[in-house]
Amino acid sequence: MRTPNPAGHLFSYLISELALYLEKAMFIYFSLKKPVKPAENHFTGNIYILTDGASFSTTGHLCSLLKYHNIGTFIGEESGGGAVVTDGGKNITLKNTKLRIYCATRVFKAAVSGLPEGHGVIPDYEVRFSLQDYLNGNDPQLQKAVELINK
Repeated sequence: MRTPNPAGHLFSYLISELALYLEKAMFIYFSLKKPVKPAENHFTGNIYILTDGASFSTTGHLCSLLKYHNIGTFIGEESGGGAVVTDGGKNITLKNTKLRIYCATRVFKAAVSGLPEGHGVIPDYEVRFSLQDYLNGNDPQLQKAVELINK
């Protein structure tokens, strides 16, 4: 897991009142278990968040927090991560088979409730890439965001 501290800093620019970032975390992220204060010059405009299955780990936390606090409009696919992330793991090689496995040893939970467990953040506007989009260099998620902005 990448450190969530930069995401906590970004979060401070997107909120307008005190908000918790992490509910459960290891000691080095203790500062994110305290309420995050809004930045003095926090953003007050419309926010459009593009997500897909590669939006996981700290991104999953941040998206969960934004969804929970009704900040922004989500466009794209369900995020790969959500409010609960596991990491801080160990690489282990099994003695007999030599198989290598990675076991998570820590749980990090964003301070949210009421979001579906076992899922990422569900977008407000589901927009999927097709093979043709990839081949033609089209970005239908970005196009949907621009469409919504222009309304």
